[in-house]
Amino acid sequence: LAGNIAAEDAPVSRNWKLAGAVPFGRTNAPSLSMRWFTDNPLHGATLNPHAPGRSAGGSSGGAAAALAAGIGPLAHGNDLGGSVRLPAFCCGVTGIRPTLGRVAAFNPSLGVERMIVSNLAAVQGPLARSIRDLRLGLGAMAARDPRDPWWVPVPERPRQHAAPIRVALFVPEGTTPPVADALRLAATWLSEAGYEVMEASPPNFAEAHQLWLDLLSTENLFGTRETARTYGDAVLNNMVDAMALAGRELDLTGFIASLARRNAILRNWLAFFEHTPLILMPVSLEPAMDREADRKPAAELRPLIDAFAPLNATAILGLPGLSVPVGFMPSPDGTGRVPLGVQIVGGRYEEATMLDAGAAIEARVGPTLPVDPL
Repeated sequence: LAGNIAAEDAPVSRNWKLAGAVPFGRTNAPSLSMRWFTDNPLHGATLNPHAPGRSAGGSSGGAAAALAAGIGPLAHGNDLGGSVRLPAFCCGVTGIRPTLGRVAAFNPSLGVERMIVSNLAAVQGPLARSIRDLRLGLGAMAARDPRDPWWVPVPERPRQHAAPIRVALFVPEGTTPPVADALRLAATWLSEAGYEVMEASPPNFAEAHQLWLDLLSTENLFGTRETARTYGDAVLNNMVDAMALAGRELDLTGFIASLARRNAILRNWLAFFEHTPLILMPVSLEPAMDREADRKPAAELRPLIDAFAPLNATAILGLPGLSVPVGFMPSPDGTGRVPLGVQIVGGRYEEATMLDAGAAIEARVGPTLPVDPL
């Protein structure tokens, strides 16, 4: 892969450059960007600037860690199963996964088209230390590019919601106490900012998470798994095996039925958003994990995969999600402070409404300042 250099800029790079951005560096990622933890045999591990014993998240862990350390105001990530939102959560910065179609995507160096599930779930998004910078980055990133047939010329704010905006507080079963406490604190802040917050569960949440596992596990049979075996390291392939154990490998009938079921579940979520425009939910059911947590045997990794259900369930539906920091907890291993955060999920193309709520939380937390990892 060393000589696989793109002949032209991807839409995200092109749009940011046209808006005046000056790219000045590349950041670390796991092999083939296929893990929730960032390390690889070429460059090693990306350490969390706040707590070096904890994960920086993945796959955009290098991007989030660089922001947390003050290296630039904006970074780019892509999100198929949380690769923008989880690193932002782990490193105490903001990150947004836009709605499918909001930001044009195309990889000039890939050589083949992405398959259907990846097209439905993967998006490009910005990370930043503030909601203000995140708005700026997303607006510039979302400009038109004819190379993406999924791109939609949608307004920045397609709907206005009457106040008070209703927010569903969703604390899934298995959420650890620190994450649950962070959610309830953010809910209090939103209530004090004029939002109407009540506890409610989005429809078919667990089913959507399993659907992500089933559809991706099946799609991985057609090229991705072979690529991982050829180019990936042992830790990556262990995760590929864990995913295969967690997700069912569907036959053609099952695959088509699962894609149809995705539409039904998405319809249910969109109906939910008609009366409750926002959901306040975890990014991960656990705070940033030990940075070697995914090195256990594949058969023991199902709890880790399920901790990321809030990332996967929303990704398979193509919905937007915003990761917002709310504070810190002591690191269990004594290596600093572990960031805590929440996720705000909205209906299709409701990024502006989500960012407004994120700004209300940020106003109570205060600015995210760079941390010296040394």
